[in-house]
Amino acid sequence: MKEGILHCDLDNFFASAELISRPELRTFPIAVCGNPSSEHGIILSKNEHAKKFGVKTAETVFDAKNKCPDLILIPPNRNKYIKYSYYVRNIFLRYTDLVEPFGIDEAWLDVSGSSLAFGSPETIAFEIKEKTKKELGLTLSAGVSFNKVFAKIGSDYKKPDSVTVINKNNYKNIIYPLPVDSLLFVGSKTKSKLRNMDVRTVGDLANISRWDLIRKFGKYGNTIYDIVSGNSDDHVRNYYEKQIVKSIGNGQTFYHNIKNKQDVNKAFLVLSERTALRLRKAGLLCNCVKITIKTPGLISFDRQKKMRKPTDVTRDIYKQATEIFEDSWKYPTNIRMLAVTVSGLSENGIGNQLELFPVDKRVEHESVLLYKNLDRTIDDIREKFGNDSIDSASLSNFELFPGISMDYGDIE
Repeated sequence: MKEGILHCDLDNFFASAELISRPELRTFPIAVCGNPSSEHGIILSKNEHAKKFGVKTAETVFDAKNKCPDLILIPPNRNKYIKYSYYVRNIFLRYTDLVEPFGIDEAWLDVSGSSLAFGSPETIAFEIKEKTKKELGLTLSAGVSFNKVFAKIGSDYKKPDSVTVINKNNYKNIIYPLPVDSLLFVGSKTKSKLRNMDVRTVGDLANISRWDLIRKFGKYGNTIYDIVSGNSDDHVRNYYEKQIVKSIGNGQTFYHNIKNKQDVNKAFLVLSERTALRLRKAGLLCNCVKITIKTPGLISFDRQKKMRKPTDVTRDIYKQATEIFEDSWKYPTNIRMLAVTVSGLSENGIGNQLELFPVDKRVEHESVLLYKNLDRTIDDIREKFGNDSIDSASLSNFELFPGISMDYGDIE
């Protein structure tokens, strides 16, 4: 079993990145949010001063301002965050090529084979933390453990700017008293199932037998048991290894709640465009579309449907997404977030042999080619002149999207 799994998590990343160019604000409570001018904007990140007032990520500007009236709000700058994320990953890669990003601001590292060159995993974690601070002006917290789940718990255990070691000797003392949803794989649905089993802490979960977990969760119960008992053997993906893509998608939290069909359709068009573009860049087709809807109360709702044939065309994905929505959603319930995710992916190898089709099928195929060519022309224009150089007329004056998107799926 490996003893050198690190999880490195940048502290208050968006807010910290903004303060690098605004050092005069370091002593003030600040937050990055989707729309600073709207009380319905969402807090994306906050600094430690704002945290002392109880400001939380994902709450509204209205709620945050009630807690901290002097809170300084800053709009997001996605390009800046991508830049700093790239710089931090380059620091990681000085120590190992086994670097597996987990979002824009965190990653797992396997430094088990780096000890001869750089010292123990704990020493490496401290070096990475100090180099990130010295070279970039950002702080991070790191967990050092023998599996990925425990390493992530370690990075959250003492924040900010810290290193926590969770080893075979102390993991029960550190992890077992924690709430069960401290575990990476325990979401709201799993937490609810575990609560029905009278499981509140990680220690409670560790006392459930392997076979009871398998009966409750199927094969996944086997994995749960191995993790909480300290027997899982995790693999950290090589940073340069091509990832097997299972799904691609985009989701978005809006400036304010939406509940009318016009805005919903506009949102689905934007999300379908983004998703289809990523499909085309990856040279893939999809045969299934899933939509995710989240209410202001953070209740999620998923529905999916297979397509008649594989596609990478924006129009096809958009049409499928809106049809699923119309078949499964009742107005006027407020919507806070929408996502479009495609799966059933295959390589794009469709040819243009129109003569193989009967006349009626040929007309249909020609229509598909028309939309494919339209998509690729739009891709070329945006590649050359920027994302804002061309847009659908139906999206004019559509200002629900904040300046940073929340991507879903396997492609980053």
